[in-house]
Amino acid sequence: EEEARSKANDLYESTQDRLTLRARGREHRNNLFGSSPSVHFALTLPRDRRARIVVSSANGRLTFEGVKGSSLKASTANGRIEARGLDFSDISLDSANGRIEFTGKVRDLSLRTANGRVVADVEGAGNWNLSSANGRIELNVRKIPGAAYEVEASSVSGKVDVAGLEVHSRVQAHRAP
Repeated sequence: EEEARSKANDLYESTQDRLTLRARGREHRNNLFGSSPSVHFALTLPRDRRARIVVSSANGRLTFEGVKGSSLKASTANGRIEARGLDFSDISLDSANGRIEFTGKVRDLSLRTANGRVVADVEGAGNWNLSSANGRIELNVRKIPGAAYEVEASSVSGKVDVAGLEVHSRVQAHRAP
């Protein structure tokens, strides 16, 4: 038990410099847990804190809930990205192999995945770019009065659905033949 506890403490490293927090899982080979240990990080911020967040993962789900800030940039090679109840100026979420789900307010939004569905429920107005090479795209826009909307969504081999915009709004949806 003591050896297992010691090994668990060696799975990650973290540093803090004023308001910047960095954490990463350490790569281990031939250890008690096998060649690929799993590390889970959870960060809780005060409700009124506005953050600038940069997160990346080689394998694993990324989840963000109820966070506000200036920018959020998150990427994973293999995993789902879930972002709920967010309020940011700029968001970029990328997954090579995984579904992306987003709800919230954002001025500039980029959701990109090669293999997975993209589901977004956006509030307000902004520049939104959604793309999936091999997956469906579903966008719901919660409009604000007096705003003009232009949406770009593209999928190579998936359906594109846009809801919440009136007929006279300009919607550009691409689907390659």
